[in-house]
Amino acid sequence: MFREQYNKGDDLVRFKAADLKKWAKDIGLDPAKFDQCLDSESYKNEVLKDKADGDAVSVRGRRRSSSTATSSAARSRTPRSRI
Repeated sequence: MFREQYNKGDDLVRFKAADLKKWAKDIGLDPAKFDQCLDSESYKNEVLKDKADGDAVSVRGRRRSSSTATSSAARSRTPRSRI
């Protein structure tokens, strides 16, 4: 999903919920599951923590794969499966 996000925007990516829902459907995600997840904000705290981790090591913009750009806590997390 990160590649699709990058392809849809520029360095500063801001979308409305309706845009994200349409985009999720367009790339083949289950619309009902995606909408429920987005509307519930069930990952909001995790996203905010990831942002804080990135801010702490001066990560800006797109996600990077360099070990100097991510904290050890962020690198040790298990990737999430697609919705």
